[in-house]
Amino acid sequence: MSDLDAGVLAEKLGIGPERVEKTLSEMGVPYSAPPAEPTESGLYVTADREWLLWLHSDGTGWGRTEIKGVSNNRTSWTDGALWLTTGWTLVVRTLGNRAFPLMTLEEALRVPSGDEDK
Repeated sequence: MSDLDAGVLAEKLGIGPERVEKTLSEMGVPYSAPPAEPTESGLYVTADREWLLWLHSDGTGWGRTEIKGVSNNRTSWTDGALWLTTGWTLVVRTLGNRAFPLMTLEEALRVPSGDEDK
């Protein structure tokens, strides 16, 4: 049996994830917590280097673009959400575990991707 996703449960219940995590912990129920949401607006690269994300400073939320050559198409999130979302659990669910932790664009440009040897 896999761990319960506390972020999704919190979203479905309409309550804060911290409250769900505290309750599950007190009950001894194994759960997985979503990665912490960055608070600083700007550009981020996923750990698998497949997506460029941006957190807008005006509070409109997260957007994403697939990193593919010169393509620069805005991409919708799962569940029919528009290309901008303020729902961090939706971002986490759409991108999957391989995408985390996120790196700022500056960090990603400093860290080699491992493709230089090829």
